[in-house]
Amino acid sequence: MKELGKIELNPWTMWWRHSALRSLLRDPAGVAGGVIVLALVIIAISAPWITTQDPIALNLKEKFNPPSLRHPLGTDDLGRDVLTRLIYGARISLGSAVAVQILATFIGCLVGIVAGYRGGALDEALMRITDVFLAFPFLIMGMAVSAALGGGLTSAVLALASVWWPGHARLARSQVIAVKTELYVDAARTIGATEFDIMAKHILPNIFSLILVKTTMDIGAAILSLASLSFIGLGAQAPSPEWGRLVQEGRKVLLQAWWVCTFSGAAILLAVLGFNLLGDGLSEATDPFLRER
Repeated sequence: MKELGKIELNPWTMWWRHSALRSLLRDPAGVAGGVIVLALVIIAISAPWITTQDPIALNLKEKFNPPSLRHPLGTDDLGRDVLTRLIYGARISLGSAVAVQILATFIGCLVGIVAGYRGGALDEALMRITDVFLAFPFLIMGMAVSAALGGGLTSAVLALASVWWPGHARLARSQVIAVKTELYVDAARTIGATEFDIMAKHILPNIFSLILVKTTMDIGAAILSLASLSFIGLGAQAPSPEWGRLVQEGRKVLLQAWWVCTFSGAAILLAVLGFNLLGDGLSEATDPFLRER
């Protein structure tokens, strides 16, 4: 029985056995989202090889140059190449959004799994704390926490993670309550598995797909939230080429250089769209009822 559990509860074995990956590959929207996300990741990783220009070096002789062969997306008010800043900005925006979701998912899943599995007074206490965080408007609380931490990109990441985890906690708790009475959990208790082993090796793999879907879709929202904080001065600071910061800088010179704000906003739009499409594709691919339609 123990060996059977190891085979059945391996999330990656279940992924392929239930044809989730093949279902995702048959979904045009999901594939499109995956291609967009993969392209952005490759661009972010390959930034030094894609462009040889410095994203923060000033060149006042070339300020406000419109899009051309030399500068495909033009230059800003300080003569910096917009395309180069967008490419390097992908590293900051994507990396920061992923960091937010890793922290939020870890905290939320830890709280939700423990609360759902243990139940009782501990569940009640943890969920009331979660409710307190959910009672405040998300972005307003993120702004308050970021300002309290002193502003800057690191503060913005910590601020958003600190207010994002309740959604993950609620999702994890609801799924744990649904699966903790399954026969394989009872079998694990029978053979002497500890509570930690049951939660980590038997329950978590079976709720992993939903957590993955939520985290993937939330990365897009995290990119947008980080850009919002940077736009109002509570996120990345100059001369950082973070996308929200680029939009904020482009707003000041919109009449002289429309391309700075426009292309920066387009990069945010494309990234959010990509993660949303990929998340939708993963949602349908991991839901057996939707796959059978």
